[in-house]
Order: sequence, then structure tokens, then C-alpha cells
Amino acid sequence: MKVQWTHLLISLPLLTLLICGCVSPLKPSAGMGDEESVTVPFKVRGAMLSFGGHPVIEASMNGVSGFFLIDTGAAGPMLTANGARRCGVSSKPAGAKGVDMWGGQFALETATNVTIRIGARFSLHYDEILVSPKEDDHLGVLDFGTLRSLHAVMDMGKKTITLSK
Repeated sequence: MKVQWTHLLISLPLLTLLICGCVSPLKPSAGMGDEESVTVPFKVRGAMLSFGGHPVIEASMNGVSGFFLIDTGAAGPMLTANGARRCGVSSKPAGAKGVDMWGGQFALETATNVTIRIGARFSLHYDEILVSPKEDDHLGVLDFGTLRSLHAVMDMGKKTITLSK
């Protein structure tokens, strides 16, 4: 069987994206008011086992404040079951959507029409977002795809994240 190089050159990048999970299918719409960018502080909460040394930012949903993990290895944004419940966000079974994490296979749920407020003037709105069954003490996780879509720049010295339109 003869392999055509053009097919191989087109197929490899697509296959790489599927395997690596570097593209978040759940893209937010962002609101920053009249600002072109917003800078928010982050903390590294390594002492807390559930955060595992990940940076966290303070945010809110439905007026309830808490932390969101910044996880550049996450395949998509996600709320925790505890975070969704605390913030009054209802969810429903996601059908066939499941994920291998934390040493097991978990069925996921989805929530719709969710807005996450970061700081006074910045918001992320998701038409649909996954909800983990885990009862973690943070509200959720912001992933690489979300950060990339917002042109995020982390300044480790100043412990800030700048998000841009």
C-alpha cells in the first residue's frame, strides 16, 4: 500500500491535537467592559493538598466567591460538583461524556448558561461547561484552551495573570 505524503502531512497535526487534548471544545465568551485587558492576582496554594501546587484565582459565580484552579494540562474548563451546588448552578448528566481522572473513570454532568466573574469588570460566559462529580473545595478549573483564547500572560514574579480581548 502506497502512502501519500500529503495525506500524512494533513493527518499528523490533527491526530496530534486529538491525542494531546490541547484544544478545549468549550470556548467562553469574555466580557471586559471598555477595557482591552485586565490583570488579576493569583496565589499558589501548594500547602492545600487538593490544589496540588496549582495557581488559583479568586472568582465568583452567582455572587458566591471562591477559587478557580489554573490548570494548563486540563482538556477543558470544569466546575466542581461542590462549586456548582454552592453557587446554585444546576447540572444534568452529560450522556456519554466521561473522563479518566484521580485514579478512576467518572461520569460528567453539564451546566448551561454559566458566567464566571473575575475581578470587578471581567467575566467569562460559557453556553455549556462540564461539571465534575468530585467534591473539591474550589469552584472549578480554568484550562489551557480558555487561557489561550484570552491571550493570557502569567507573570510569576508579580503573581498576576493578564487577560486580553
